[in-house]
Amino acid sequence: MFLVFGKIILLLAAILIVCLWFTNAVENLGVRLKLGEQVVGSLLAAIGTALPETLLPIIAIMLAGVHSQGDPKTEIAIGSIIGAPFLLSTLALFLLGLAVLVNYQKRKNLDLKVCHKHITKDLSYFLLALLVAVSATFFQTQVIKTSFAVVLVAIYVIYFITTLREGSEAAHDEAEDDVDQLYISSFSVAGFRLPSNLFWMIFQLFLSLAGIVVFAHEFILEIEKASMALNVSPLILSLIIAPIATELPEKVNSWFWASSGKDGLALGNITGAMVFQSAIPCAVGVSLTPWNLDSHTIFCVILTILSASIMLFSLKVFKKVHAATLTFMGFLYLLYLVAIILF
Repeated sequence: MFLVFGKIILLLAAILIVCLWFTNAVENLGVRLKLGEQVVGSLLAAIGTALPETLLPIIAIMLAGVHSQGDPKTEIAIGSIIGAPFLLSTLALFLLGLAVLVNYQKRKNLDLKVCHKHITKDLSYFLLALLVAVSATFFQTQVIKTSFAVVLVAIYVIYFITTLREGSEAAHDEAEDDVDQLYISSFSVAGFRLPSNLFWMIFQLFLSLAGIVVFAHEFILEIEKASMALNVSPLILSLIIAPIATELPEKVNSWFWASSGKDGLALGNITGAMVFQSAIPCAVGVSLTPWNLDSHTIFCVILTILSASIMLFSLKVFKKVHAATLTFMGFLYLLYLVAIILF
């Protein structure tokens, strides 16, 4: 029992480290390619930090078998897919709001300095994709479910193109000094320090991606062992534990970005990842699993939709994102935990 949970903790740390390496490579690529802040935050950083949540259910599905019914690995996959946007829209936003509150003396303002139009667009695409994904659970024919998956991919492709186009029109105001040095360039081989050029950026990106795949595979196996040892449904366990682990990069990055006043990157990283998570991983789940969402999962989705709707309402009506609005999302996360314990 203790050995299993010890391995889970070590794997969480390993996943966090390789994700930070991936994000570091993505940020350096963004600066090198002179992309706008919203492209770096909502596309590059969001996709980079969302890869663990995407790869984890894919690996689980491959281990269980496509369309496998009742297999614990399939439940882990579905729990990871649904749990990721839930954690982003509740716990990640709560921590971002907390970071703003903690740094109030330095910031002198509890409103986040973000592009309201861009964040509104992210949340709108997110809600659309999530509603499409949930709707697929009411159909049993695989052909119909596959069509839902195609729609989800199309939604993200449209979002990606429009965000890239808008970002390319904006000036990139982030200096190279504002981004951490490429991690791999801090190493030296035979007295020669590796350069921070495009080749090594791409090399670090794929090296960390390989690490994510390996550690995600081991993490799934340990989650399955833990669920058996605790006699808890793998679905519930993966809804809570797996997303917390795989969402760590977004939480860490957004905290530091908000602390340094980069609100656009901080919030864009979260909302961009929310769009990605509601589209691509859900498309995988809809097309490759039975996608029969139970009451726990539906309740999780309802709270996710509520959180995003509150954010969207604040932007539409009050024309701002306040730290208090973000910290309220932590209450929705606690509400879900209480519901899991009591029911």
